[in-house]
Amino acid sequence: MTTTNIEYIFENMRSEGIIYFCILDVKNNYLKDQRSSNYDTEAAINDIKQFMAHNEGMFCVELRERAERGGNFKKYVYNVRNFNQKEAEAPAFNQGINGLMGGMPTGNEFFALLQKREQDLKEAQEKNLMALMEHMRKENELQNQIMRQELTNKNNDGEDKFMKMATIAMAGFFGGGQAMNGAGEGNNQSENVDINDNNQAINLAVVRLMKADKNFAKNITKLASIAESKPAIYEMAISQLNNL
Repeated sequence: MTTTNIEYIFENMRSEGIIYFCILDVKNNYLKDQRSSNYDTEAAINDIKQFMAHNEGMFCVELRERAERGGNFKKYVYNVRNFNQKEAEAPAFNQGINGLMGGMPTGNEFFALLQKREQDLKEAQEKNLMALMEHMRKENELQNQIMRQELTNKNNDGEDKFMKMATIAMAGFFGGGQAMNGAGEGNNQSENVDINDNNQAINLAVVRLMKADKNFAKNITKLASIAESKPAIYEMAISQLNNL
């Protein structure tokens, strides 16, 4: 909405010799209507000044050549934003704020600023997400290193039997060494299997799943069946895992 400085309205009233006016609010309700022919221009201006001194907000000031509202004659209509007392008493402060902010942007400049802020926010969110994913990757890598170290350093007396049995069994299954036989926990050859990095990673993952998932055997069998019979669905499942 375009607004007009109140002093400009006063100058127009003086130059045109206008004494009739009305003031409306934003809902077009009449707040004041000067129809008296006994007024002169300065008296009409003083009436408007007095109204503005006691009221704040957006107003419409209508100047007219005649007392009556209706009719086909010259009229001037202005929208006025009436400043409150605090704004009037602190022009230096407002100018300082406008100077720091470079003025309030308008039109295309305003929308360009909004787009830039949205883009900056999007880039910041992407950076935060990448940083979080990298942190999770490093944390997971550290956990794997700790597990591998624990499996390497533990002696036979303090070793977790469940971990030992699962590792030996998986090593034999994936070709890293001999699997367990039925005569106990295994012979010396099975206890000293040499597992390469890839098989070791598989073994560790399986051991973790066996501990976390009580239905691991059933679930891993079902996953293997899907991989064989429905490879497309299997690839979709792997893709979904990679997106987590």
